[in-house]
Amino acid sequence: MPLHHYLKRNFLSPLLEFIHDSRAIGIIILICTTVSLLISNSPLGTYFISALDTEIHITNWLPHSILHWINDGLMTLFFFLAGMEIKRELIQGELSSIKKTMLPAMGALGGMLVPAGIFYLFNYNSNFSEGWGIPMATDIAFSLGVASLLGKKVPLALKIFLTALAIIDDLGAIIAIAIFYTNTLKLTLLFAALLLFSIMAVWTKLKKPFGWWNIILGLLLWVL
Repeated sequence: MPLHHYLKRNFLSPLLEFIHDSRAIGIIILICTTVSLLISNSPLGTYFISALDTEIHITNWLPHSILHWINDGLMTLFFFLAGMEIKRELIQGELSSIKKTMLPAMGALGGMLVPAGIFYLFNYNSNFSEGWGIPMATDIAFSLGVASLLGKKVPLALKIFLTALAIIDDLGAIIAIAIFYTNTLKLTLLFAALLLFSIMAVWTKLKKPFGWWNIILGLLLWVL
């Protein structure tokens, strides 16, 4: 049997079948989490953490370590895809009306205020009271990963609700961090980002064709 036929039948085909399985996301997340926990709590943990903190200093405008590239780079792509799903539902799906959107929005609000309130209640008048913002955010990746493990048993409406709730919750947590945990604001960068966003919004509103300049402006917006 030719090598490429052997690889396709025994490696490529099973891999593609696994990737197209709706449960693949949840399985991969759980495997990666388990492996990371085992490595972090083993003698290799120190080397693992040091590797993540390895400096890749290109310029002050870009992330400075592998961990920052994961958090500020790869996670941007993840939230972009999740945001596109929500946009589609807002336009023509399960969240296309204020009435439908109110439930995940109120759920997200409760998911932020209640954990923050409980944390502050237990840590009032202690050195940890200012950490109330930590439990506010919902881990959207784990939420969707667990939902995907149930496959088609989970209704589409529930997955959309969970995605919307987690994203709104995360955005609220980011706003809280920006307002209450930031010592200084770089207004010049904020205004520049707002200007770029406005240009891209107007261009989209005019239904202009997508081109390389969209990608360039998108990258500049990310940097800002």
